[in-house]
Amino acid sequence: MTRSVIVLSGLFAAVIAGCSQPKKGDTVTITGTVSGDAKVIYLENYANRVFHVIDSSKVGNGTFQFTLNVPVPEYYGLSVDTSALAALSGQRHPDTGTLPFFIEKGDRITVEFDTLNNFKNSTITGSAATDLYRGLRKDSTIKIQDFIKEHPASIVSAFALFRHYTGQLSIDEIQKNIALLDTSLTKTQYVQQLNRLVNTAQVGTKAIDFTLPDVNGKPISLSEKIGKNYVLLEFWASWCPVCRKENPNLVKNYLKYKDKGFDVFAVSLDKNKEAWQKAIKDFGLKWTQVSDLKLWNDTAIQLYGFRGTPSNVLIDPQGNIIARNLFGDRLSKKLEEVLPEKI
Repeated sequence: MTRSVIVLSGLFAAVIAGCSQPKKGDTVTITGTVSGDAKVIYLENYANRVFHVIDSSKVGNGTFQFTLNVPVPEYYGLSVDTSALAALSGQRHPDTGTLPFFIEKGDRITVEFDTLNNFKNSTITGSAATDLYRGLRKDSTIKIQDFIKEHPASIVSAFALFRHYTGQLSIDEIQKNIALLDTSLTKTQYVQQLNRLVNTAQVGTKAIDFTLPDVNGKPISLSEKIGKNYVLLEFWASWCPVCRKENPNLVKNYLKYKDKGFDVFAVSLDKNKEAWQKAIKDFGLKWTQVSDLKLWNDTAIQLYGFRGTPSNVLIDPQGNIIARNLFGDRLSKKLEEVLPEKI
């Protein structure tokens, strides 16, 4: 077994540091078989919204194995050969190209890894949390608060709230759901980030200034845009399907109100500059665009605590945050409210 050398995010490095002295019962074994001619299987950990390669196993006679210490339950993934490394260069959506699953203390996980059909026929056994998560994702009628009440100590509850629901819920709703979680999950990265989220850049507080380069490399500060107009600070990415769906609505509102006191300041979470520039051109995004091309390690989104794209805050001319996550009709109605038609 060989260990790949990569640069980990600060958050993930902290997680690893906390795992340096494993306790009895923390050891987990993953064994698997591989279809196809794969030579190396990569083990990844999901941290800061991106899968990071943490280990690798050479395939021998169609089999592979990993042994690792898991002091707290986490979301992991497997990928084949160099496909896992594509996320680091921005060539694919950071959540694709990986077969994901949960690992908890004491799990003995067996994987039948189908590398020939985009993992379509792969199977994972020995991970109860993975089975629970798949059931949740298949049933769109389940409300997250009901799920957490039924499974308060499950890592799936914390992960799903963090990964799939923060963009849909108000801060008060997120806080109420966090309170439903068992205290055994407090040290997981998901609960820690949820707690940061509910205490960062809320309605009624001042917008946090930052400076990032635009598409030409020129540094531009958010504060340069505040003072005259209402400014929508928008976090998006070219690889985000929901962003691409929302872009026409944002363009429509921008064209309607740009001469009436409205502006957009967009921060891209792209890694690939060419993909970012192409999306700007394809969708006709005429407003200010900035990015440090660091995916979820972007400076600005760390300041504002968002965990999903698209995300936004509306800032008034005095620099106060007056709304969060305005999309579709909600954005139109809010702009009608603050920028009424002059009679």
